[in-house]
Amino acid sequence: MHTRFFIVITMLIASAPAVAAETWDCTVTDTGAASPHVTVYPHNVQIQIDGDDLGWTGRGPLGSEPTRHYHIAVNDDVGVVAVFAQATTSVPSVKVTGVPPRLAAALQTQMTSAIPAPLINSYTIALNKQDGSLRTGLVGTTDVREDQTGKCQLETAPGPANPQNPK
Repeated sequence: MHTRFFIVITMLIASAPAVAAETWDCTVTDTGAASPHVTVYPHNVQIQIDGDDLGWTGRGPLGSEPTRHYHIAVNDDVGVVAVFAQATTSVPSVKVTGVPPRLAAALQTQMTSAIPAPLINSYTIALNKQDGSLRTGLVGTTDVREDQTGKCQLETAPGPANPQNPK
């Protein structure tokens, strides 16, 4: 009996469809932090969808940012929705780079003091696979905002090489 049960389980696992990982190249514009005194330029992002993980890697003039990971709530032919949610009384650490140390310390203090406690929010990424439109935003107990909009294109896997016919 145990042998038959094991064989059935093995057959079910072996017959489950494999979902291929997807990579999307996106151009996004920040909308949430925009103010009349700040010029916002579009920048590039790569989205990697693999299982229940969405990896978000920003690509700027100084190179790639560390990949941030989001849990995928929905992923089908229509689109993907991924979230990062938190509910904490701990103030997250803030690190400012690319400016002189004295300014970095002042900015870190200012940013940290602006973070509410408790911090309860969800950051959501929504990608429409039909037309490539992208939108990100935050919903929390103290803030609701759209952060970015953009357009994405699915990376295509390279096809087999075309050997030339010798004549």
